[in-house]
Amino acid sequence: MDENTLDRNIIERYGYAYGEAEMHFEVEPVSASDRKQRKIRKWICKNYPVYEDFTFISKKTSDIEVLSFLKSLFEESQSPEFHEQRFFTVAVDGLSKEVRDCFEELWKFQGMYNMPQKDGNNLRFNLSSAFSYVTEMILEDCEEVSFGNSDFIDFSGSTLSFSDGAYILPALMGNMDEDISYPVVFRFKNVRVERRAFNAIKHAFQSDNPWAFLSYVAFEIIGKASRLEQLVNEKEIDLIPLLSELCLLTYVYSVINYAGQAEVVGAFSCDKITGMPILKGYCDKYGLKKQKVLVEKLEKKLSEDKDPGRLCKKLCDCLKDSACEPAWREIYNLIAESQKEYPRFTDYVVKPEDLVCCREKIQAVMQENGFSGEYPDFYKTVDIKSPRTALCDGEPFVIWFEKNVKLLIHCEEQGYLGNGLKIDFLTVAVRDKKGVNIPDIFSCFFHRRGSVFTNCVCWDNYSYESEVTVDEVARIACKKAELKRLTKKEKQKSGQIALPIGLFALMGVAFGVFFCLGMAIFCFVLCAFLEDVHQAWDITISAPWWQMFLFSGGAFGILMYIAVARAS
Repeated sequence: MDENTLDRNIIERYGYAYGEAEMHFEVEPVSASDRKQRKIRKWICKNYPVYEDFTFISKKTSDIEVLSFLKSLFEESQSPEFHEQRFFTVAVDGLSKEVRDCFEELWKFQGMYNMPQKDGNNLRFNLSSAFSYVTEMILEDCEEVSFGNSDFIDFSGSTLSFSDGAYILPALMGNMDEDISYPVVFRFKNVRVERRAFNAIKHAFQSDNPWAFLSYVAFEIIGKASRLEQLVNEKEIDLIPLLSELCLLTYVYSVINYAGQAEVVGAFSCDKITGMPILKGYCDKYGLKKQKVLVEKLEKKLSEDKDPGRLCKKLCDCLKDSACEPAWREIYNLIAESQKEYPRFTDYVVKPEDLVCCREKIQAVMQENGFSGEYPDFYKTVDIKSPRTALCDGEPFVIWFEKNVKLLIHCEEQGYLGNGLKIDFLTVAVRDKKGVNIPDIFSCFFHRRGSVFTNCVCWDNYSYESEVTVDEVARIACKKAELKRLTKKEKQKSGQIALPIGLFALMGVAFGVFFCLGMAIFCFVLCAFLEDVHQAWDITISAPWWQMFLFSGGAFGILMYIAVARAS
């Protein structure tokens, strides 16, 4: 039978059937044994009755002939030409390859949850975006389409056509929560594609580990290089080997697979990564012997094609030591230099007037609270006379009678499509100790036990709506920086959850049980040594254990609650 005479839906249906059979039986159907092929054929006929659509197939047709025919349909359905013919009519063959590729990206989304943005008479569809790049398809002179309360658009079954001087693109629009959908049609005169690159290093600090932050930045730049080669500058190209090694530090990112293979295409494709010579060079340069040993162990794992996930995390944590800061700064400056020519993503997705308004409000609040500096960094020096609890690397510390405590507040912006804005207020309190120099917010994330205390307060304009203003959260950040206790209302506004009293009660019970048990054993052994066993037993059981349990457990639970409450 000639495949060219078959309906396209038929090709897709039975091509899909072949692929499903391969997954179900975990074997290539045409390469399976005769017995297995008979089972596969029966399974396909049961789930996809081939005799209804293919009259030439009878019970006399051999299993291998049926499966070979279905395989040819499968291969045909997977070809790029098949998909292009499905999505485009002959009337729109004149579209550029760039535009056709973007339409295919649109169809790949089974449901777009980034609704298009109106730009005058145009509609902007965001096809791919990250903090370092964005690809948009603009439908020009598009007829008005009401979105209502829709939160998704599905183009998966659409075909682009051209009629009466306009392109026609049908779609399905609806609301997931209300479980409703309805058909819509986009009619537009022209279509074009815009691609933009952004500063990958100028976005919210995603981790309290500065090396994890660099790893994420590296992932963003390599992702841009693999998808938008034309937007990558020469400095970024030179840094690709270093960025590939940095990606390994946070193994969760898909740019590196489990075999250590860099999955980067085009001019930036890399051979299998089995070594980390650049990071080893930095270890030698700055005398990081312990870190170099871990790098070498990681190289061995990669060369053996073993999963290095745990070792990657260990190395990333080890690099957090303060001795590694000079190496980190050198790498950070190299990456920052390669990003200087790019604008911030926030400046692109957020209205300029909204950004200016937020920045001015924050600046005013900081000045009111005695902080100097200019947005986004503010400074203040205070004396702490009363006891205050703070956290350093997750451990509680008490600060009392400390002079010249340096306070830092860093504001980090993060933008979202549709004028969404989030601002992280990173607050830092630094004890005045010899050898501790905190030039900026990044230094705070290296281990400085008992000297540097960090916290974070967030504000955004899409979840709080109008209930909490940016200046209110800025005032809370000032109190956090000075390690002052927040009121109940301030805790709610900062998104801080209430402490689970039941958990501390359980901790008190556990402490009381183990304390009394330990004391009972100690009492019995001591009395048995000084007296005899019988007297020791009598003394042990006559002790006021209930009172000791209530006092020790209650005191422990209450003190822990107070300590955590003050730290938070």
